[in-house]
Amino acid sequence: LRNDAEAEDIVQDAFVKAFTDLDTLRDVASIGAWLARVTVNMSISRVRQLKLRAQPIASGDMLEDRPDLESKAAMDSDQINPEQLAAISDVRKLLEQEIDKLSDGFREVFVLREVEQMSIVETADALGIRPETVKTRLHRAKVQLRAGLQDHVTAVSLKAFPFGGEHCDRTTKAVLLCLQKQPPTSPNTTQH
Repeated sequence: LRNDAEAEDIVQDAFVKAFTDLDTLRDVASIGAWLARVTVNMSISRVRQLKLRAQPIASGDMLEDRPDLESKAAMDSDQINPEQLAAISDVRKLLEQEIDKLSDGFREVFVLREVEQMSIVETADALGIRPETVKTRLHRAKVQLRAGLQDHVTAVSLKAFPFGGEHCDRTTKAVLLCLQKQPPTSPNTTQH
């Protein structure tokens, strides 16, 4: 859904449905997968409704309002400082942007497996696909994320470090010009 408020509404609706339709569940052991499937179906339905109304979902951060991640990072290291917290936040936002760029089939699998930490079987049940498809989509999602993050890091590093591109060319030309102006030194001459 890419919107925290919409996602929260769906989760609430899914739990209401779970409590009202619990008697239709045949295998209590699979309640997690069943609830995930209900949630996924409701999410898909909501996306369709929103598309029909031609109202784009505002881009939101999946993890933006989760201070537990920052506090966990703070607990992991007593040495963490505000700059590191800012860096963690920036990396999280970048990762969320790249996750949002994944195609629908890949994004859902990635979120269920890596964020929600569901098993392959639970993810397959929740999405109504085969476990092999989950594995393939997860692999491809990771490849796409890695490529997107690499592109971003490359673009940022070219701007962040002044020794690339035009700056490097200017420096090279200046050094060569200086070397051309100096008289050549002979191996037989000694300087005093």
